[in-house]
Order: sequence, then C-alpha cells, then structure tokens
Amino acid sequence: MRIALVSGDNPRCGIYRYTKRLVEELRILGLSVDHLTYDEVEKGGHRYDVVHIQHEWGLMGYNTFVNYIDSIKTSCRRLVVTMHMVPYHMYNPSTRSVEAMEETKCVEKVCMSVHTVVTTSALGRDILRYVCGTRVVHIRHGMDIMYIDRARDIDVFIHAPNRVAVDNRLVERIEKMIDGNIYVHREFVSDEKLDELLSRSKIVVLPYRDIPGWIYVSGFMYKALGYLGTVVLTTSWVIQSDLARDGLEIYVPWWGIGIRLPYALNNYIGLSRMYIEKVFSLYPLYSWRSVAVEHLRLYHSLTA
Repeated sequence: MRIALVSGDNPRCGIYRYTKRLVEELRILGLSVDHLTYDEVEKGGHRYDVVHIQHEWGLMGYNTFVNYIDSIKTSCRRLVVTMHMVPYHMYNPSTRSVEAMEETKCVEKVCMSVHTVVTTSALGRDILRYVCGTRVVHIRHGMDIMYIDRARDIDVFIHAPNRVAVDNRLVERIEKMIDGNIYVHREFVSDEKLDELLSRSKIVVLPYRDIPGWIYVSGFMYKALGYLGTVVLTTSWVIQSDLARDGLEIYVPWWGIGIRLPYALNNYIGLSRMYIEKVFSLYPLYSWRSVAVEHLRLYHSLTA
C-alpha cells in the first residue's frame, strides 16, 4: 500500500509540520508514504493507493479548494481530506441544523468528492456530520513527550507570533503584570531553539483570540504540553475543546488571566505535578504513534 500525504512546503507552516511529523511516524510503522506538495499530487496522484490532503482555509479558499479537489479526484484511487479548520458558523444551534451558506456548499461538494473527511477536533467532527454524515472521522492531534532535566529559568513564555490571531493588548498586560523572566515569542525560530526555550519555561501562555465561526486546534499547544512540568494556559476556548473533553482544562478567559497567571506562578510546583500526571494519562490517546495507528487503520479500511 502506497500513501501520499499532501501539504505545502513552507517549514514555518503548522500544517507542514503536522504532516511531516505524521509521515515520520507512519514510516516507523512500516508504511510506504511520501510527503508531496499540492502541485506534485496533481501530476503523480495516480501512483498511490490513498492520497491524503491536509487542508486549511487560509491555504486554499472555498472555490479554489473545491476546484483543486475536482482536478485530482479522478486520478486518485482513494482520496482523504483532513480539514484542520471547520466552519462552525454554518451551524444553527437553535435549529440544530446547518444553513445554506457558501461554506456549507463548499464542504458538501468536498464531502461528495472524497472518500473520508478527517478532523483533528471532535467538535469539528460533530459539526461536519450534519453535512457529510458518516464520512467524517475524528483523529486527535499528535503530541510528543519531552523528558526535561534542566533548570526552568523562564517564568512565562508568551506565544504571540505575528501570523496567529493574538490579543496584543493582553500580551502587554501580562508583561506589566509579571516581575519575573518573560519571553515573548514573536518571530519564527528553528525547532532546536524552540525546544530549548520550552524546556526552560514554567508557564506557557497562548493569548489567542478565537476566530469567530471557526473550529481549529493549535499544534503549538500540543507541543508545549509535551514539555513535562510546563503549565499551559490558553485564552482560546476552541483550540482546547478536545483536551477539555478528555479532562484537562487549560482555558482561561482573557479577563481571568490576571488571577490565573499569578496563581500558576505562585503554585507552580503543585500545578506542574498535576500536569505531569494528567499529560501522562492522556498520552496514549494523543501520542503521535497512536495518531499514526489511527491513520493506518483508516487507510486499510479504505483499501480493503
């Protein structure tokens, strides 16, 4: 069985990093898998048993993505799409149904053209099933556990890159609030540098703004959680919805950060122990090995 996982090729892109890590783990499981770009699969998709597209609306808009899927579906034996962002605003909670919107039509066309749609969020799966039915499956985002043996001399690491929807006023407020050592992560750094910074951090804050109408996850959030003993707080409700379902609540509304962050610093030892226990208990669900196994099962079911 030959598999193609498809993403962009920009190493700064979270979708690229996600795909690269998944490819690595699938190869460890013995699967023949190639990591292709969107352009490459248009030319060579016919060579694979399953072509798996990793998609985010910021990479390809509605009509562009529908046209892209139309252009490759006839040459692919089995076609899978992971929607890393799900349009929530097409769902009307009062009627428990989806409404006829541009997003709804796009999602419906994609679902009719592929064999399976994957979401990295259970909430996203629940919404998409109103449109796509049982073609939608949920596979959690992966996580690596990092064993740290060094002093944590960064009190607060603030993840506020320019490309993410960040509440900059909250970043300024945190900087004024905390007397300790603060690192504000604004620009792209190498994986090695990021590993070093996270391994030195006690508290990681993700001062994100929820994007109205969208369900998505944060690869950086899962990366930070893997640095055992690091306490992660996020002001985005959406990105931590899977963790909350599984018993790890890290959401703090922006107006509560002034209480929660000082508390986390003052009670760091106790909180870090709690995080270690909880992350270890969840690791069998979120490990990249488990994520790869779930993908492998999907591919086998499609080619059986």
